[in-house]
Amino acid sequence: ADEEEKLDGLCTIPVKILVDDEEPFTQKLWEKLLRERVKRASDILEQHCRARLEVVAVDRWDSDDDVLEFPKMLAEFEREAPVGNAALAIGFSSQRRIIQPRTHLGGTFALLRQHMLIREWSRTMNEAERLEVLLHELGHYLGATHSPEANSAMRPILNDGKATLKSFRLGYDPVNTLIMCLVAEEIRDRNVRQLHQLTPRARRQLSAIYREIAKITPDEPATMKIMHWLEQGAPP
Repeated sequence: ADEEEKLDGLCTIPVKILVDDEEPFTQKLWEKLLRERVKRASDILEQHCRARLEVVAVDRWDSDDDVLEFPKMLAEFEREAPVGNAALAIGFSSQRRIIQPRTHLGGTFALLRQHMLIREWSRTMNEAERLEVLLHELGHYLGATHSPEANSAMRPILNDGKATLKSFRLGYDPVNTLIMCLVAEEIRDRNVRQLHQLTPRARRQLSAIYREIAKITPDEPATMKIMHWLEQGAPP
C-alpha cells in the first residue's frame, strides 16, 4: 500500500483524535462527528497537497479546569496525550473558560509538531467553520503560514461567516499550497515526522519561500520563527 501511494504521489498521515473530559456527548456521537470532519479535511488536503489523514486511534484526556490561557492548554495537552502510533494527535477541547486578549480557535506550536489543539466549544461556530479551523491548523502543521488572501483557510482571522456561504470554497492559497506540497513530499518519500528530520534540500526550498513571504507580510512573527527553526534547528 505504501508503494502504491508513492506511485500516486500520496502520503498518509496517521492521526489520533481525542476529546477532553468536558465533552458533553457520548463517544458514539463525538467519534462519528469528528471522524467525518477529519475525513472532509483529508479530502481537501488531498486535493491541494496529496496528503491524506488516517484516523488510527481515538481517546480522551483530562484537561485542567484551572488552565485558562490557550498556550498553556496546548502545552498541557502535549503532556497529557501521548501520540502513540500516530504522527499527529488532534485534541478537541470543550473547556468553556479561557482568558485571552483574543479568542484562540486552535493552535499548534510548530511545523510538524505532533500535537494540535482545537477549541470545540463555541456559541457562534457551525460545522463548516469548525472544519475551516481544522484546515487552518493542519495547514500550520504542514508549514503553512498566515496569508493576506481573503479566501484562504490560512487568513489570520476565521469565524467570520465566510465558510457558511454556499459560494465559498474551503481551501488554501497557492503559496501555502506549495509549502504544504514540499512538506508532504518529505513525509511521503522519507517518512518525516518532525521538523529536524527535514532534508537540507527541503530546508533550503522552504527557507527561500518563507523569505519571500516575509517581504510581503513582515509583521507575521510565525514566518520568522519557522525561518529561524529551519536555519538554526528545531524548537525543543
